Amino acid sequence: MSLSGSASRSPTSAPRPRRRPDRWADGAESAGWLIFLGIVPTLLAYRWYFNGLTTVRSTTAAVLVLLEPATAAALAVVLGERISTPLVLGSVLLLTAIAVLSHDQS
Repeated sequence: MSLSGSASRSPTSAPRPRRRPDRWADGAESAGWLIFLGIVPTLLAYRWYFNGLTTVRSTTAAVLVLLEPATAAALAVVLGERISTPLVLGSVLLLTAIAVLSHDQS
């Protein structure tokens, strides 16, 4: 291979792919949506969550709080995410503990 042939194959001389316009470069609109999604749904969810916790017994509230990670894991499976064996074992252990605690309360 000649020197001119190797120079024509260098990474700097390779054609660069055309860059698509970035949809997130809209600045103000993106920031507005980010602020909206960060405040409105989060604020409403926590407000309803804590209002709900004040209206139920403490044992029921504790069980509901413990169900939150297991619900998130189940939702991950529904949405097609891969889950690990420790996550499955932890969810089974958590649900078993909740079942035992709720059986003792009744």
